[in-house]
Amino acid sequence: MPLEQGLAVLTRAAQGHSNIVVAISGGADSLLALDLCCSMAASQKNLRVIAWYLHHYAGEVEPERQRVLQLAAEHARVATFGRFSLVVTNANIDRIRRRLRTSWEHAASLTRRRRLRLIARALGANELSPAPVVTGHNRSDYFETVSLRKERQIPDNALPQESFTDAITGFIRPLAQCTREQIREIAQRAGIRWFEDPANDDMAFARNRIRREIQNEFIPENNAVPALPEFHRVSSREYRLAAHDFDALQPMMQARTVFTACRRLGVSRRFTRNHFDRAQNLPFSLPPFFAHRETQGQQELVIFRRGLAEKLRPAQSDRPFMRGDSITRSVKLSTPYGHKSVAKIFSEQRLSPRQRRQTIVYLNSQSQKHADLIDFYEATPR
Repeated sequence: MPLEQGLAVLTRAAQGHSNIVVAISGGADSLLALDLCCSMAASQKNLRVIAWYLHHYAGEVEPERQRVLQLAAEHARVATFGRFSLVVTNANIDRIRRRLRTSWEHAASLTRRRRLRLIARALGANELSPAPVVTGHNRSDYFETVSLRKERQIPDNALPQESFTDAITGFIRPLAQCTREQIREIAQRAGIRWFEDPANDDMAFARNRIRREIQNEFIPENNAVPALPEFHRVSSREYRLAAHDFDALQPMMQARTVFTACRRLGVSRRFTRNHFDRAQNLPFSLPPFFAHRETQGQQELVIFRRGLAEKLRPAQSDRPFMRGDSITRSVKLSTPYGHKSVAKIFSEQRLSPRQRRQTIVYLNSQSQKHADLIDFYEATPR
């Protein structure tokens, strides 16, 4: 029954798409997810399956893992009538870990997630309709994630919910209702050959340690956590939410909403309690992510953005203008006491780089030397 539900979720997710991406590692869970995708794609006309493997370790792919991947690829090509591709890429996780100043395991997870989102966007119909991404995430993985976050003192209201779809990335999890033991049993009956990664026994990784301490019968306490309000996705860099929906939430749920938007925009590095304490107040900032209120027409919105708002257009776009980050000391503004450098005004205002970029300076000529109006970022003190 859990596999049938997962297959139904896969079928719904693939509708209207010509590509589906499966993240594989050579383990039993990811290869069973690939087998489910191939079975589903065989009954659909122009759906192509792309299996994607990211090699985390120095050196070449292990010979045994390579044999397993090639065997799975041969079976998938037959099952999908040739509509299959295997992509193998590499990443220097040690270098990424040092740059992000985080653990090896967390750096690998962030790298996989980021690259999968880029691939899904490239293979999708458009920016707002990326190709579905399938992972082998299962119920045992969910128990381990909850245990890890409880150990880090994450509030119960902020723990993830068990679901066939990841609430942050949107990735599909057809095996979400199967434990690791059930998956291996099903894979063995189906004749799937998999690779046992020796890194799974390395106790230097927190997840491996947690895996030995917990039992699959463990039930998290947050099964009844209320669902978050629906975000309106404007682009890959912006989400919106009606202000009255946001104000109706309890403070903890408001913090969870803000931080969930932050994670969906792909900015957060860690998931800590401190972020929830900060997220209870707007404007909330995790560079380069920010959230604030805006009034557009008759509607008040809470806006969640990533980046420095390069695409924001000034209200008076018919006039020549410059963005604040392009201003030099040669640009002057007329004042009652003479001319003053706009750059000096920014310095006196103590504007951050993001605020400077969002500030619009209107010019009174095409010379780009004389300004007569500054449209400050709304959160900047005048």
